[in-house]
Amino acid sequence: ETRRHSTALSARFLRPRAGTPSPNSASMGKKSASKDRGYMTATEWRTEGGGYKDRTEGMPLRRLPFNCCAISFLPFDDPVATDDGTVMDIMHAVPYVQKHHKHPVTGALLELKDLTKLTFHKNADGEYECPVLNKTFTDSTHIVAVKTSGNVFCYQAIDELCVKPKFWRDLLTDEKFTRKDLITIQDPMNLTGRILDTFEHVKRGHEIPPGGTGDDDGYGLPAAAPTNINASAMSADVRRVLAQLGT
Repeated sequence: ETRRHSTALSARFLRPRAGTPSPNSASMGKKSASKDRGYMTATEWRTEGGGYKDRTEGMPLRRLPFNCCAISFLPFDDPVATDDGTVMDIMHAVPYVQKHHKHPVTGALLELKDLTKLTFHKNADGEYECPVLNKTFTDSTHIVAVKTSGNVFCYQAIDELCVKPKFWRDLLTDEKFTRKDLITIQDPMNLTGRILDTFEHVKRGHEIPPGGTGDDDGYGLPAAAPTNINASAMSADVRRVLAQLGT
């Protein structure tokens, strides 16, 4: 009886209070939060991401968001795409291609006639979405465009309504197209062409017309840079390109 009473008291006073996380759960929570927001803070990079090693080699993958220009790394307003699905804002694509005649990501020959103007559709909240299934696009959405029309859809809509029934017409304009006319804008299972440090214009140091005020934030970027990319986890090459852009 005494032993049972002692066990009950231990259980009562040693039981964690409601709402008090264990040390392990706190650690897991930090890592989960880092994954949820899509980047690491400078502290997390130093302690968890290998920041104690070389700062420019072996860094975490810096993935270009689907709604950002492959040249400026900033959200696009007037997107165009190459046949391999690289998306750029036309205001950056035209001067870059005219000067270098190269694909900014792969380095392959590229001319303005090779670009396809894209039409992304937005919902009432201003978010990009599939105009057929009304699914909001995220960095985990498989996104494709129809080259003949430029319309952008989630792959699920094209697969279910065009590919499987062999109905090769644009779901909005009824224009004919073939399987070869499908441009993959984003495939979450294939990051080829989306890792910033592998981009041709980053590795080659292609000059881009500078802008901005010249005031930097300590990373060589303008202090008021409206970017959603974590500067503390960028390589020196990526920071240099952004500094040239004034973004």
